[in-house]
Amino acid sequence: MKVILAIVFGAAIGVGGHFFWIHNQVTPVTSDATALKLAFEHSQLVLSESQNSCSDNATPFTVGDALASVLELSELYDVNRLDYGCGYGVCTVSVSSCPPWQDSECGQRFLRIDVTPEFEPTSFTCFDMP
Repeated sequence: MKVILAIVFGAAIGVGGHFFWIHNQVTPVTSDATALKLAFEHSQLVLSESQNSCSDNATPFTVGDALASVLELSELYDVNRLDYGCGYGVCTVSVSSCPPWQDSECGQRFLRIDVTPEFEPTSFTCFDMP
């Protein structure tokens, strides 16, 4: 009798634990493709001066212009140095001027999108890192 009770109790604990584990899995808020998707969807959004340090033109600089400038810089090099991805509530699309054999003294242009706690169209930032 005690053996049957132990088996039933163990099975109940196992099923309950499995149910709890399945329903409490942490799912990523954003995938790597989210950066590109958001940039394309909001390409007409004009960046304010505080959001834009990629262009010093007086003409309005949009998210699409920022994405195009990253892609244009990528086209200048023989090797694809374009990178995009999401992590820790931030998505980025970037290009580096570093050749594969060099790891310092390089420039990089970023289009950054803050996606935590929730995406807002004003969360785009374009900047260059020397």
